[in-house]
Amino acid sequence: DVSGAASDLVVGRAKRATGDAPGAERSLRDAVALAPRHGPALTELGALLTDSNRAAEAVPLLRTAREIR
Repeated sequence: DVSGAASDLVVGRAKRATGDAPGAERSLRDAVALAPRHGPALTELGALLTDSNRAAEAVPLLRTAREIR
């Protein structure tokens, strides 16, 4: 469901911007679960994980996002 993923992406970005990394991660993971090939959600989650020193988790997401483009 791309529209649901887009909504979760907006919420995830807002939570990340306010410093709520755990909340942002939940929303972004929800977005990816709803639409596994939603490039912006994959990219945002990958960036959040990278910023959290979790590059091993981020790399597959970012690779998938790049392949989709």
